[in-house]
Amino acid sequence: RVSKGRVPAHQVMTLWLDIAEWRGPVLHHKGTIAEYKYVVVHTADGTYEGTIAWQKNKESDNSSHFIVDFDGTIAQVNDTTNRSGAQIKGNPFAIAIENAGDERTPLTPQQIEANAKILAKAHLVHGIPLQLTGKVGTPGLGHHSMGAESGVKWGHAACPGDIIKAQKADILARAKELVHGPAFVAAPAPRPTLEA
Repeated sequence: RVSKGRVPAHQVMTLWLDIAEWRGPVLHHKGTIAEYKYVVVHTADGTYEGTIAWQKNKESDNSSHFIVDFDGTIAQVNDTTNRSGAQIKGNPFAIAIENAGDERTPLTPQQIEANAKILAKAHLVHGIPLQLTGKVGTPGLGHHSMGAESGVKWGHAACPGDIIKAQKADILARAKELVHGPAFVAAPAPRPTLEA
C-alpha cells in the first residue's frame, strides 16, 4: 500500500527507487515539467530492453519516464522533474509510461499493477488527480492519442490503441486501492437524501 499524504516539496524524490529500477538517463528531453497534469499511457511497439536501448540511442528522438515490462518490472529512465520526449506539446505536463508490447496486445495484469503503482505515486508526490481523462486540459490518467483526439500536437494518433485505452479504468481502480485501500474503490456512491 502506498503511504498517504503528500511529500513536502523540499523532500520530493524524483527517482522512485521504491517501485522502479533506475536504468537512465535517457536522451531527448529538454527542460523541466511546468505543471503536473497527466500520467500518460503509451505502448512501446517493442520490448522492454529494446525500448530502454532505443531511448538511449542518439538516433532516437523519444524518451519517457518509465518503461514497464510484461512481468510488471518497472524501469525509471528519466527524472520525474524532467520533461520526457514522448508527447510533443504535452511534455511540459506529463509523466510518460511506455509499456512493452503494441496496440494490438492488451496490457498484462502485471503491467496494469505497475502502471497503477506509478499513477498512485504520481498522485501522492505530484498531485495528479486519480481520475480518467481522454481530453487535453482535463488532468488525470490519460493516453498518448488523446492529443490527436483533442486536436493538440501530441503525436501518434494510434498509441496505445483501443484495447489498452479500455484498460485505463483497471489501472485507475487499482491506483485508488493503493492510495486509499480497497474499501474506497468498492464503496457505492452515497444516495441523495430528500428533505421534508
